[in-house]
Amino acid sequence: MFRSSVLLLAAMACLVLALVQAEPVSGPAERTAERAAAAGLGVYVALRSVNAALSVAQEVELGGSFGFSANAQPLKVLEPIDDTVERVAGAVFSVALLAGVLAIGVGPVSSLGFLLLAAGLAIQAMRGPLERGAGAVARPLCRAGSLSNMTGLLLAVLLPLSLALGGTLGTVVTQQKWDSAMAQVSAVEAQSKQLLGVQEETGGSEATGVLGQVRGAIEQAGDYGEAVGYYLAEADDLLKASLTLVAIFLLRTLILPLTLVAVMVALLRQMARQ
Repeated sequence: MFRSSVLLLAAMACLVLALVQAEPVSGPAERTAERAAAAGLGVYVALRSVNAALSVAQEVELGGSFGFSANAQPLKVLEPIDDTVERVAGAVFSVALLAGVLAIGVGPVSSLGFLLLAAGLAIQAMRGPLERGAGAVARPLCRAGSLSNMTGLLLAVLLPLSLALGGTLGTVVTQQKWDSAMAQVSAVEAQSKQLLGVQEETGGSEATGVLGQVRGAIEQAGDYGEAVGYYLAEADDLLKASLTLVAIFLLRTLILPLTLVAVMVALLRQMARQ
């Protein structure tokens, strides 16, 4: 009798948690996912700034008229780097979107888990009277109650707990690599914005006469040559840093939480067998 009363009280508590979307349980997981999504969007904006600078630079034409006309696009050699940065930015956005979905969905999923847990606990509380009154007919219902408890515990507690712990653990073990990679991306982003400023200043200057055109062409060639050299020198580090950030995002939002879920489920099964 005492056991049945405790199980019914636990079922009522689970029902209340389901109605409030399990905020005490899912709250830490939601905040962890929100921080991951915000960080992902920051990286995405930085990479898109680099992408925009590279795209604009490729369209700049260097030309002159010395008895004949000639035009060239000296930064077109940066197109492979531009395409790769764009793809990496898309990957970062996808991971940030995943983190945003987790931030929104963990509450409703946890609520569903508590509803299943409430139903399973209520069945367990009435198991004795059901078996005495219905006999063998009650066994499938009791098995369904046990399965409901296992599934509910997974969705209501283990999943949010794994998301929160996985994100926190991932932040602790990857913070140094994160800071280093982010510093690299931020440096290239700042240089990209400066490059756009140089292009605007150069494009706005007008030179008259043959000597003026020659001087302007030489200055433009020097500016663009410096930009090409910078991007070619930093391309490997930029792409490596970008891929490192993507890997860290996946580790924090997906790999570590799923690993923790698998470990917890294995422990739960072992406890249930004993």
